Amino acid sequence: MAYILIVEDKIFLSNIMRVRLEDEGYRVKLASDGKEALKLLEEGIPDVVLLDLIMPNMNGFDFLAQMKENVLYKDIPVIVTTNLNQNEDMIRVKAMGVTEYIVKSDITMDELEDKVTKIVKKNTNSHN
Repeated sequence: MAYILIVEDKIFLSNIMRVRLEDEGYRVKLASDGKEALKLLEEGIPDVVLLDLIMPNMNGFDFLAQMKENVLYKDIPVIVTTNLNQNEDMIRVKAMGVTEYIVKSDITMDELEDKVTKIVKKNTNSHN
């Protein structure tokens, strides 16, 4: 069973994503900021991280930088899910190794789920 880590400070939104992905058979854990997410990485490596950029305590940019510095975590696929529609932000996180950059208002839950599934399947196939 694939494991998805959702890093999102909006509890309503993270719960919608969690329920949807659990309904599709994924194991899901939630973190409300980057610090909490780093602790969860120590407990197990997710197949995909869904990452918001603007959060309290530790934002998505700082979390991503720390994650990519760690040899154990640097290859985990990351889908940024944000309300930031700034080209500079997209360029910055893509340069940090993000797999996908999604503006929340531009995507449906079906599309998000499809992106997660494609990444999980691609990584499962590449490990076989």
